[in-house]
Amino acid sequence: MPRIYSRRVFVKGETRSGNFSVPVGVTRFRLRLSRDDWPDIDKEGAEGEVIYAEIQFSFDGGETWPMGRGIGSHGGQHFTLQGALLPEISTAERVPQRNNPNRRIRVRIRTRKDINSQVNVDLA
Repeated sequence: MPRIYSRRVFVKGETRSGNFSVPVGVTRFRLRLSRDDWPDIDKEGAEGEVIYAEIQFSFDGGETWPMGRGIGSHGGQHFTLQGALLPEISTAERVPQRNNPNRRIRVRIRTRKDINSQVNVDLA
């Protein structure tokens, strides 16, 4: 279940995934966004993040979504300390209620400009 969205262009605005079940026993997640082809909108005078992704959790089969964790970034190229292009951004967190069979996740993406990316969720 790791890939939520294959590489594609996210049109400016908001995109929401369907929801997916989280297997019993999963205790951690990592949300990853590829960032190797992001525009640098700050150079055009815009303020704020070019992309924001949020993973939301439900513990009652999708009736309510009380927990979320997000990550965002400005565009343009970013490099590691060794000078290599940073290919993705990510955030990780513990997933509560390990033995709950009704856990679900969904992902929401907001972009300020059309942007090429891929969204993955890793569960462990």
